Amino acid sequence: MTVDEELSRALAELSGTLTPQPDPYGRARARYRRSRQRRLGGLALALVVSVGGAAFAIADPGRTTQPPPADSTESSAPVVAWSDKLLQSPPRGVVGQDSGYVRQLSELLLAAQRRGDIPRMDVPVTAVKVLFVDDVGGQRIALAAFVRDQPDPA
Repeated sequence: MTVDEELSRALAELSGTLTPQPDPYGRARARYRRSRQRRLGGLALALVVSVGGAAFAIADPGRTTQPPPADSTESSAPVVAWSDKLLQSPPRGVVGQDSGYVRQLSELLLAAQRRGDIPRMDVPVTAVKVLFVDDVGGQRIALAAFVRDQPDPA
């Protein structure tokens, strides 16, 4: 055996039990690299979700509402279409299921509007549609829509 081989074997035996000293700067760099990768991964995920959500909203495969009329050039056409759909929907809320109460409330509100008892409601109204009625904390809350003769020009 040569001197080089003996020296290599002896050094290998001596260094087998040695462990390197901790490298604080190396650990800090590795931690920074991992946190940066996590941040970039989170941003990429947020970008994918937002682009996918936008694409899904544009495609809207499960759309059940009727689109506004195609020939309308008015900017209020989507609002009018949405309002019509809302007026055709049944009243919401637990008390809203009581058709007798809803009918009486509609008649009462229409009569009050026609008498001028409701401030700032001096436009001609054809009907009152109750959209929501429920009891909340000992109070009865109702949401009603006053159906005008003509849409608001403003």
